[in-house]
Amino acid sequence: MAEPSWIGIGGFIASACSALAAYLAIRQTINQRKTSIKPQLILNNFEIKLNKLSKNNYTARPFEEVDNSELGPAIINAGLGSALNIKIEWSYPQLEKLNWLKENLNKINNAFSITISSSHGIDKSHFNIYGGGYTVIWTQENIHNMNYILPLNIAKKPVIANMPLLILNTMLNETNFLALINGILDKDVQGPSLKITYYDVEGTKFSIKYNSKLIVKEISPHLYHNNYSGTVIFDVVDQSMTRQVLQRIRKSYARFIKENN
Repeated sequence: MAEPSWIGIGGFIASACSALAAYLAIRQTINQRKTSIKPQLILNNFEIKLNKLSKNNYTARPFEEVDNSELGPAIINAGLGSALNIKIEWSYPQLEKLNWLKENLNKINNAFSITISSSHGIDKSHFNIYGGGYTVIWTQENIHNMNYILPLNIAKKPVIANMPLLILNTMLNETNFLALINGILDKDVQGPSLKITYYDVEGTKFSIKYNSKLIVKEISPHLYHNNYSGTVIFDVVDQSMTRQVLQRIRKSYARFIKENN
């Protein structure tokens, strides 16, 4: 009499195991699909080399000999899916930094001055700056939008997120002023923060924020100007796990570039 009961229990267990296996298979398929469409945007650091900073004045245009389209971090999509509707937001205390330069120029040479006027909108800021013998009108885009970034295994080349040129200009002038005023090279100079927001093909939103700084590696003094070389580095803000993942991806990307050059 007991045999039918055991047969029933065995059948139930077999059915349950079969259902569990089917559930796990479906779950694995879903996870694989999520992975296959998930983008992963990261920033690479970038080098600063060719520039001329006056030894006794504010420098209005230190990057005259540089291709401005290369002045910014490379954005790499290290994921398997395309990143869509990318929004890049730069944040930097621009006016505060310019006023600092204006106030400290007399410590270098009191025969010169800087005149600044500005207006600010939601997406853009406008600066009219007289200094270093030039008047330069800057239109600074604080927000930049892109339609998509393909995965690296498809696009092969990264996309450059151009840093607003006035920010780089101000960072280098601050570096130069500190060296001239203090007589020593300050190797860490504050840069802008950067927030990147993007979506996958299913509309899932991703967001990551970076802080940056200029690490000065070398100063080359000339008769009337200084030349600075260094690296603008980007660090993820308050996301320790993300930081570790990005570091691994950056190393993998560096190996990929080395192998394919």
